[in-house]
Amino acid sequence: MPGREEIDREALYDEVWRMPMIEVGKKYGVTRPTIKWACQELGIPLPPQAYWSHLKRGLVVPNAPPLSSRSPRGAISRHELLQHEPKKRARRASVEKKKREDRRRIYDEYIDYDEFVCEAESWSHAESMRRYLAELDRRLAAGGKAIEGYAEWRARAERWVFDLCPASLRVEMPELPPRQPSFAKANQVTSAEYVTVSLASTMTGLTPKAIRRKIEEGKWVEGKEFFRTPDGGVLISIQGFVRWVEGIA
Repeated sequence: MPGREEIDREALYDEVWRMPMIEVGKKYGVTRPTIKWACQELGIPLPPQAYWSHLKRGLVVPNAPPLSSRSPRGAISRHELLQHEPKKRARRASVEKKKREDRRRIYDEYIDYDEFVCEAESWSHAESMRRYLAELDRRLAAGGKAIEGYAEWRARAERWVFDLCPASLRVEMPELPPRQPSFAKANQVTSAEYVTVSLASTMTGLTPKAIRRKIEEGKWVEGKEFFRTPDGGVLISIQGFVRWVEGIA
């Protein structure tokens, strides 16, 4: 028993065949290997491997062999058990400090990752809003008419996009003069019959790559949607683009 100094050989024999050794170890405040060592010291036969799992499943298990009378000892002290118990190494303070720092670093990295995901989502929303405004610019450039109060709404929309986009939190840009709304720029060039690919991209909402692909694949015809300059450059016909959008030959 836990309060006794000596553990009787017959009592320990009865316990290791009545419950798993890990439970016996808990009773005496030691680990399973220590109980096994004590049984070897006292000449106590042990249950075979998988004995307790087979017993739990209702399988046939061997009976406990009789305890031999030939044993150099009839008991073992609890002091001996505790002495044989492997001592737990005290962790150095530096190891504990490193573990705390590692946990803190992992936590900080998780917070940074969470902030990054939120910023990326905000940027994605801002980009969608920019594309929507670019589509409005394209319609105005193609001859569309803005409804009443559009200019004031557009100014507010660009401010919403600026407030939503988190890019300025990570990369500071130099102070620039107030930018003229892009729809106003588009209206200024609608009188031009031919424009460069980059300006056509701003006016139509198509990327320069998409414009060049349409030319290469023959979807845009030379002399209708685009023209070549004497030096080999490419100019886009705004009116040709409008007719192409509307499906007019």
